[in-house]
This record gives sequence, C-alpha cells and structure tokens, in this order.
Amino acid sequence: MHVATDGTPIPCEITLVRMRLQGKPAIFGNIHDVGELKKAEEKLRQARKAAEAANKAKGEFLANMSTRSAPHERHPRHDPPGVKNGPDTEAKGLS
Repeated sequence: MHVATDGTPIPCEITLVRMRLQGKPAIFGNIHDVGELKKAEEKLRQARKAAEAANKAKGEFLANMSTRSAPHERHPRHDPPGVKNGPDTEAKGLS
C-alpha cells in the first residue's frame, strides 16, 4: 500500500529488479495501481456471498417442500352426497 502526499492510501503492486546500468549497480522499479482490481475483487466477493445465501435459501425451501404431502392429500376433494367422481367413474360410465 502506497500513501499519496495528501495521505490517501493507494493500493499498488511494486516490482523491483536489480540490474547493472553502464557497469554500475542499479534498481529498476515499476509501480502498478491495483485499485480497480481491488474494487472488482470486492464486488465478486459480495456477489458470491449473495449467491451462496440464495442457494442456501433454495435448499431450505426445497427441503421444506419435500417434507410436505402431495397437494391432493392436503386438500382432499369433497363430493356432494350421492355423486361419485373418481378414477373409476369413466370406466363405469357414470360421468
């Protein structure tokens, strides 16, 4: 982390290479601002956290739904007295 003259921190990557220049030892330096990279990494972290939370909620929902009975068992059909509606109705010609 580099600090600008006004005190603002600047995330950066610094590369130093020792070398010889005209027969004398020298150091070549390169400073690369990685602020945009850090912002992108944070967005990815937040997106991953949101996706994991959504996946957990989906799993809990599906687990809850699988423990319930089928819709026809939760809401049985009540036929009026004397009326027969069921799977064998068509076979007997009562529809």
